[in-house]
Amino acid sequence: MLVPRMFKVLVLVVFVFYLGQPSFAGDVTPVGRIVAIVGDGVITSYDFTKEVSSIKNQFEANNTLLPNEDELRRQVLERMISRRILLDFADRSGIRVSSEEIAKGIDSFASTQNKTTAEFVEALQQKGAESLEDFRRRLEIDLKINKLRRRELDSIIKVSKAEIDIFLQKQSDTPARNQYLAAHILIKRKTNNDVDQTNEAKGRASEALRRIDQGVDFRTVAAELSDASDALEGGLLGWRYEEQLPSLFLEKLALMKLGQRSDIFESPNGFHVLFLYDKRGADQKILVEQRHVSHILIKVDQYEDENVVRRKAEEIRDRLIIGGEDFATLAKNLSADLSAANGGDLGWVGPGETVPEFDRAMSALADGEISDVVRSQFGFHIILVHGRRDADLTEDRKRALAVQTITQRKLESRFEGWVQELRDKTFVELRL
Repeated sequence: MLVPRMFKVLVLVVFVFYLGQPSFAGDVTPVGRIVAIVGDGVITSYDFTKEVSSIKNQFEANNTLLPNEDELRRQVLERMISRRILLDFADRSGIRVSSEEIAKGIDSFASTQNKTTAEFVEALQQKGAESLEDFRRRLEIDLKINKLRRRELDSIIKVSKAEIDIFLQKQSDTPARNQYLAAHILIKRKTNNDVDQTNEAKGRASEALRRIDQGVDFRTVAAELSDASDALEGGLLGWRYEEQLPSLFLEKLALMKLGQRSDIFESPNGFHVLFLYDKRGADQKILVEQRHVSHILIKVDQYEDENVVRRKAEEIRDRLIIGGEDFATLAKNLSADLSAANGGDLGWVGPGETVPEFDRAMSALADGEISDVVRSQFGFHIILVHGRRDADLTEDRKRALAVQTITQRKLESRFEGWVQELRDKTFVELRL
């Protein structure tokens, strides 16, 4: 719903009035002036300064030269605006993140740094750049946005049989799979048919090339000039198999040498520059340990108390473990998943084919064992592993992986445009 301009002004007047009132509850967190109005909310100078400081600390930790101060502040504010828009949309859509999901996210983040969770928390507190509570809040926002992205874009992204066949044919024609570690810069143009905007975008892309060729670190240039959502991470894409990269990117990377940047090239999103950090090959043959799995899913409605639903799932598990009731019968009668018709049977499942929480719980179970109640974005699961086998990838498995990879490519291509669409529909006013 669009909010009248006069109402927005009234809300801000009330907000500023309360900022100026004395506190009757002890010390409060400083807020500062408003630097941007986003929808019905605001970004304060306190939060903005805090975010800029956090990004600077990340650059220093990575031994990366900081971009120009004005450009850094512009990039940080743009990202804060985009995240605010996405978070507000997620909240209005009823997307929630449980404390269990946040805890698992911290565990996962710690493992990427080869630390235990306790060691990671201790290092975070010693560093002093960000409190644990701030880190938890940032992680919660990221998880919400990821859920929103999957939910909103999965429904509109379709993969045809012809796309799958072409993908598999290319794989069969390729004797080995390569992985690339690359970074990118994206210079957007708002409209495709505006000559001035196109020329301006080309000029910014040329400026990026000039600075890279002068010896400025690619990640610094990306943080300063790129319009991509990962700009402040230096545009790093991480290790990607060649089939996980957009076709335009792969065409360029396949011809590049390590430490080389690409020329400017164009896509529907704008103008790109790539940088190749590393490349490695991989064995074509893939053996997968598959598990024959069944599950019962209890969904969480946005109006329900999550603890009540969890207790319901735990009661069902008690009926299985203590009462000895039949898993397939309970799944048929109580599960909210489509597999309920088959007694909850999902068939043979390999690693990575389910959401991470389900995958981890499934991998830890012995044959014939029933899991504890497992929380995922879909609800609460009770999982039973019937057995396991080592197998080469079957045709069905290959096609499933093809669908996942093609969908991921389309998600990445569509995401930037979708965020821009949301921004175009949201009232944004800069106060810097």
